Amino acid sequence: MRFFIFLPTFLFFLYTLYRLVKDDHIFLRKNIKLEQLFDIAFIVAFVGLIFAQFIPNSNIFSLTSGFFGASLMLYLIGRYKKFPLGRLFDFFTLSFLCSLPIYFLLLSIYSRKIELFFCLLSAFIYFILALFFMKKLIQRVMNKTLKEGSLSIYFLLFFSLFSLVSKISLALIKHNLFLDLESVTLTLFLVLSSVLLLRMRRN
Repeated sequence: MRFFIFLPTFLFFLYTLYRLVKDDHIFLRKNIKLEQLFDIAFIVAFVGLIFAQFIPNSNIFSLTSGFFGASLMLYLIGRYKKFPLGRLFDFFTLSFLCSLPIYFLLLSIYSRKIELFFCLLSAFIYFILALFFMKKLIQRVMNKTLKEGSLSIYFLLFFSLFSLVSKISLALIKHNLFLDLESVTLTLFLVLSSVLLLRMRRN
């Protein structure tokens, strides 16, 4: 089941990343090749998969843990190679966002009742968000009317808030506890993205 969900999602992630970076003038000017970015994508995905296992239920991925691990590895690689971090994160984040509807649609195949509803809702919400980012925000980053890294901050803010609300709602419906490591991580993401957004607006 994990392989069936991960492989199509990752392939679409790579396709979106390719479309975004293949002719990017900033990366071309810095002699950052597409092969290098794909190598980074495979490393980041592998680390993300390892982190995604850090949950009690072995039948699904922890999207929050995987996102945290992948983001940390992307930051470390970007700093080591001295890549433009804001632009690097924006392209990887947008590729990840575009692959999320596929992830949730595939996950819905293995879900039942209320989980199925939340999976389909998530797929729809992230599809709309991906369209908005692709049609509106990415062009503003390209023409520098929006700071590099802004897309990543906006996504992190939405991802943490939406995931936290969904998790709490599902827990209340099923009468389960929602205060766990994933909830704490999402709360930290929410605080971090809010702080970064405020700093970005002040500069």
